[in-house]
Amino acid sequence: MAENKLKKAGFEGSLQWVYNEEGSGAKMYQSSVYYPDSLINPKTRSGVTIDPGIDLGNCDIPLINKVLRLYCRNNVLSEKLFDKIKSAIGYKGIDAAIWFKSYGQEFKIKFIVPEALAFEVMANITAIEYWKPLVKAMPGLLKIRRISARKAVHTALLSMSYNRGWKNTILLAREFIEMANYAGLAAKIAAVRHSLKSLTDRRKREADLIYAAIEQCDDFSYSFDYLKPIPVTVIPGAYKETVIKILEFELTHADIIL
Repeated sequence: MAENKLKKAGFEGSLQWVYNEEGSGAKMYQSSVYYPDSLINPKTRSGVTIDPGIDLGNCDIPLINKVLRLYCRNNVLSEKLFDKIKSAIGYKGIDAAIWFKSYGQEFKIKFIVPEALAFEVMANITAIEYWKPLVKAMPGLLKIRRISARKAVHTALLSMSYNRGWKNTILLAREFIEMANYAGLAAKIAAVRHSLKSLTDRRKREADLIYAAIEQCDDFSYSFDYLKPIPVTVIPGAYKETVIKILEFELTHADIIL
């Protein structure tokens, strides 16, 4: 099964939720090679990215090569384009933007990773690399008593680990996991601000996911908008106003709670 490696490592969240948050270049740009920042004035140190959310400027080179070779074996990526995309490895920020402006169009239509294959890459190759360091540093992740909170916290922190790196995720989350303070964790995640609004919004969705689990308990479930590459965490009906009020209170009193 696709999530066996993660499950064996104790992950009980939704990999599909994380996959949707990572986005899809194939859906958005008709190419599985894209640049997730401004090509004129990048605000981040992102690199050229390939599906499913593999940053060529920041990921480990052996991991990148493993994924690219897999795409070649599956006839998704030609040898010619393989050599071209390898030249983007290590470029970040403006250097990545310059590379993409020069070569990005060469991949349009010609390199599109099928969604099922992209999900398998995340499930069997990349996700475990972002999850294991979290568990090693925060063994309390595997001891969260309420299953709804466990699922939501696992999902939110894996999503953040992909996006901010596992080191930053551990720095943010460790004390809250040790104290079993999951509302505090959600407030801390929601308070993170990025230079890109899309990333700040992602932090809010991760926080909302944890709040929803706390409020809904056994009724908690994941909701996706499958018509868009980026999902919306839906907090249904009676819970929505309560969760918003809790979030506003937590952020207003962050100096006391955190």
